[in-house]
Amino acid sequence: MITLAIIAELIHRETRGSVPRGFNLDENSRLGDLGLNSLQIVEIVFVLEDRVGRELDQQRMADVETIGDLLTLVNETTHESSGATTN
Repeated sequence: MITLAIIAELIHRETRGSVPRGFNLDENSRLGDLGLNSLQIVEIVFVLEDRVGRELDQQRMADVETIGDLLTLVNETTHESSGATTN
């Protein structure tokens, strides 16, 4: 399972510290407001895909605006890849 802390660490790494460590990154933080360019977002997505062992749905990825959106997408993808089903 991917956590908010994992995504926050990836954001700090990709921004090379331009987002202060004390800055409150939460599920409502908008990716566009964090100073991430599209290449940095793609790099974060690649790392997350590697961790879950599955590609994220690109159509759904286009709708991601916040850290919470990304967290939900990644964890739903993980859940789907585990073969679990919901009724």
